[in-house]
Amino acid sequence: MKYLNPLTLLDKMNGGPVDVRDNTALTLLRKKMLAGLDLTDDKALQVNGQLFNKHELLQFFDRLQSTDILRFHQQVAADAVLVHFLKTGEMKGQLADQPWYEDPGFLVFIAPYYEPLFTAAVLNSLQQADVAATQHLFAAPLLMDGAHTTASYRQILRHLKGWENELKTALAELDNGAAFTWKYLAHLANTKLIQQLNSLPAEFHQWRIDYSISLINLAIAIYTKDFKRSMAVLDLVSQLQTSDYVQERVVIRRAELQQLRKQQLHKRPAETWLGRLIKPFWPAWLTEKKAYLIFFCLLLGIGIVLDIRDQSGRKNSKSVPSHNVDFFAGSRTGAQMKYLVAQLQHMVPGQLQDTPVKDSGLLAPQTGTDVYGPAFMGVLKPGKLPGAAKANGDEQTYSAAAIDSAAFLDPLHKQSVKLYNRLPAGLVALVQTPDSLYSRFVAPHDSVFLPLLAGIANRLYFYAGENWTISKQSGTPYDSTYRVNGFFMSPYKNSAVFLTETALVYTLDPAYWRRSNRYIPLEINTEGDHLFLNMMDNDATGVDLYLGE
Repeated sequence: MKYLNPLTLLDKMNGGPVDVRDNTALTLLRKKMLAGLDLTDDKALQVNGQLFNKHELLQFFDRLQSTDILRFHQQVAADAVLVHFLKTGEMKGQLADQPWYEDPGFLVFIAPYYEPLFTAAVLNSLQQADVAATQHLFAAPLLMDGAHTTASYRQILRHLKGWENELKTALAELDNGAAFTWKYLAHLANTKLIQQLNSLPAEFHQWRIDYSISLINLAIAIYTKDFKRSMAVLDLVSQLQTSDYVQERVVIRRAELQQLRKQQLHKRPAETWLGRLIKPFWPAWLTEKKAYLIFFCLLLGIGIVLDIRDQSGRKNSKSVPSHNVDFFAGSRTGAQMKYLVAQLQHMVPGQLQDTPVKDSGLLAPQTGTDVYGPAFMGVLKPGKLPGAAKANGDEQTYSAAAIDSAAFLDPLHKQSVKLYNRLPAGLVALVQTPDSLYSRFVAPHDSVFLPLLAGIANRLYFYAGENWTISKQSGTPYDSTYRVNGFFMSPYKNSAVFLTETALVYTLDPAYWRRSNRYIPLEINTEGDHLFLNMMDNDATGVDLYLGE
């Protein structure tokens, strides 16, 4: 919910200051605004960038009758840092030390505006490893009532549990003998993360304990492969604000691992039976380190020779890159979808024309609204489904233990993508199959489920921008029957390139998804001048995924 201060809007409506205590002046201004609204074609009045229809305008003036509401708006206007945060979602500076920040009535009033921005800012700071931002947000007064605080903390905890599940998955893979590569685990155990976790309030203390135990298990899992890194992980746990029990376990495990390390170091090759056998023939100049170096160089040389032979043996072999397959060539939606994407990607406001349908112009639709599907499907012509649109390979079978082992479970939204819009701008997701298309609008800092079909290709596009309007349509029609209606008038950052470069093609295995209750979480966020797509779950069971068109 976007915060709008009526005091500012009243001044804009009146063309000068308005005394909110003068009921006669407010009544005259309301009549003036309603008269101006009746003169507009689309029955919508724009004030300071905000559109009002008749119902919204009447509600606006009715709220001004409450002296408490007016007082709360005046209190908000008195804190420039809070006003900036409510407008942009960025906390720049310190909130003023005001007594009404502890007033239950004020908290109930401000919480619906403050909570979504606060939650999005915290999640963004965690994803970007911005320690200062995390500490700053939780050091400020918490302008939320109990219900909104619970809702915010649940979203933050869900994000943290995603990290914990990722760490547990890595531990299971290490236990099964997977190769150890620290770069894939570094974001789960580092100094910045520990500082951020220590900034979280007491409500997250139990989760910190659970996460610290997983970190201890990580140190145990990697100590034989990277002893120094193992000790560094235990040092991180000792810095984390947890329980006395956890800190005791850190001391005990560190001592145990150091003792095991000493025992391993004592078992040098020269002291084994092989070492004793070759000791009479061992040159004095050949130290143990030199012997290891020579052995490593020999292995490297053998590997290079084998690789050269392997490459020469494969010179004449042929391979078919599966990611170059056009899943939608010749399908019903193929050509028409290319037209739709091209119109969105290369939209120039000057080339658009007015739509004959009168509507409320720039009013953005609600999350979940299908903005393109009905018109697209209404003119879709019959066609033939290509075989490439079906899942490749033989159908696999899955054991009961393998199903639903992931963290993202929801029986009501199984076999779906859950898309999180972390942007301060609107987003439209388009889901294409060879025979159908639907879309979903996603408001800033909101999310939506996108159901997928199993056994065929599902292609997802993501179209982001600002200033949505349905009063414009594309100047160039498709086959004289279809024009794209509804556009963002302002592209958001590199959204035009992002639209096609990050298109995803999902092919789901029917045998797996008949039994699984999980969904696939994705998020779209921004870093600098670029948008990026983040896969929030690394479970690829039952999924073939391709990137780009």
